[in-house]
Amino acid sequence: LGSTTCIQIINTTSHVVIRDVLARNGSFGVKLQEVENVRVDNCVIEDQTVGIRVAYSDKSAIVGNTISQCGHGIYIVYSEGVRVDDNTFIDNDTNIHVEALPWELGRLGTYVCIALIIPLALVLGLLIWMRLGPPGKGGVRPPIE
Repeated sequence: LGSTTCIQIINTTSHVVIRDVLARNGSFGVKLQEVENVRVDNCVIEDQTVGIRVAYSDKSAIVGNTISQCGHGIYIVYSEGVRVDDNTFIDNDTNIHVEALPWELGRLGTYVCIALIIPLALVLGLLIWMRLGPPGKGGVRPPIE
């Protein structure tokens, strides 16, 4: 396998259609990163390390492609709303591999969890401090009865 990327689209929300392309013998047949509204349609992708890779992308489609003799046919990384329909897979090591975001909440959900965890940890620390007293006060107070 070669070390080339046949088609690469990075950082766009423009509507793009990749259609009727033959991509053969490389690292990536089609590589999409940080995109929205991209459609890969009716392509033939052969002998790639990864046939179609979609990373950190949303609202795109991989439809009606023939992907053969690839390490990974379709590899989706931390992306949401990627439609995968009517593709044909032949002799790939893995046809479809998806790396979901932590807890499958999506990017926004991860940020919301982090935004909630930090204040909760601070409040818990304050409550413990109030219960046990500030450091250097001679130890732990007895429980209140």
